[in-house]
Amino acid sequence: MNILFVNGNDKERQIYSIYLDNILEGVKVVEANSKNMAIERLQSSDRVELILYANNIDESGFYTFARKHYPSIPFVLLSGDLPEMIEELVTLKTDNPRNEHILLPISPGEFWSAIVKILRPSVTRKVFRAFHRVKVIQFLRFNHVLCDVYLQLSDQKYVKIIHKNDRYLRGDIDKLRLKNIEYLYIENNDFIKFGVTLNKTPFLTMDTSGYTEQQIEDALSYTNVVINDIISSMGFTKEAIQLAEKTVYHITKLAENHKVLKNLISTVRAKQDYIYDHSYLCSIVCCELVKQMQWGSERNTENLCMAALLHDITLKDSDLALVEDQHDPELQKFSKEKINLYLHHPITISDMLEKVDFVPLEVRSVIRHHHERPKGDGFPDRMHAAQIPLMSCIFIVAHRYVKKLYLTEFNYAKNAEILEAIKSQYDVGNFKGVIEALLKIHPMVNEGGKSA
Repeated sequence: MNILFVNGNDKERQIYSIYLDNILEGVKVVEANSKNMAIERLQSSDRVELILYANNIDESGFYTFARKHYPSIPFVLLSGDLPEMIEELVTLKTDNPRNEHILLPISPGEFWSAIVKILRPSVTRKVFRAFHRVKVIQFLRFNHVLCDVYLQLSDQKYVKIIHKNDRYLRGDIDKLRLKNIEYLYIENNDFIKFGVTLNKTPFLTMDTSGYTEQQIEDALSYTNVVINDIISSMGFTKEAIQLAEKTVYHITKLAENHKVLKNLISTVRAKQDYIYDHSYLCSIVCCELVKQMQWGSERNTENLCMAALLHDITLKDSDLALVEDQHDPELQKFSKEKINLYLHHPITISDMLEKVDFVPLEVRSVIRHHHERPKGDGFPDRMHAAQIPLMSCIFIVAHRYVKKLYLTEFNYAKNAEILEAIKSQYDVGNFKGVIEALLKIHPMVNEGGKSA
């Protein structure tokens, strides 16, 4: 049995997909993050018995398509809005007696009960289990569990394989995958806590204390797989992703001969938090932009990736790094010392890199300029659009775009809105060609992440 789950918010989709995995045996969740992808999945998947639709994708028309071509499949709206308030879904309840609306927010137990009732009308009681399953692949990016984890041996028998607060190895997870084990299990109470707090305190964390450089490198390879999957769904090409990964690796090898820089980069990479994710994603977006601009020489690519990797290396606080600019109200929540660190980090890092022989002047300039704005209201030099070099313009746009993606939790439905906001702010002076390149990515997004 397949459930087609259409949701433009990657993080939200992940949470509810885990809930869906635990509803009934034999359920497979087929995910889509856009109208076109949903139609393709519906046409190519066998035995779709339920369509679960979050009204947060950036195009209408999917319900109309499903009602016309697959009228017998129950269509469930998962939304805080009533169907009567959504033009396309006004007739949802009368089109098919099994169509439903699940009003958000909703607890895991209520969600399970609602879905089971739709799939199996004879089942009216709430479904609770002693254990709930989590896909093995979810464990790849992490190495530390905050609750006990079990392996299922039979319908009634589970064996504990990872103890609460233990660290585990990637090799342990790979061995399970080689045995075609798709799921591990956690106890009901832990699962409910996990579902409620997934965004802030997941039961899986990353602890790299005592890790060797090779172990950190191995961990990063899994992190990059997750990031690559997310960014490719936003329309970025495989070529840009591979180029960024290769270039970032080359730069980290160059840094090994400079003790201070090596230590700073190692600290960022070992934490594997927002600062690392942001840096890596910036490098991918830069590679895609220069490709679209036909400006992707090896030197330009390496300089931009180097700037991406190094531009925030003195910021150790991920929350501080998330601050958009000096006008962001979030900045005032920090101490005077941290505010000062934030406002001066472009100059501090740029000046520090002057002593590193393999870092070109262009890279130092990009880092110094990465918080400048077209109207001259950025920092530290209050430069205007016509004064900012093209390479810095490319990085500034990539930097802004990645931060917006992160702040909207990579919500696919918000991408057009993000692009329009960036265009309205940056489509001037030396930024014009960069904005044109960024907007070329949008058609790819509308096709569900396929390359143009």
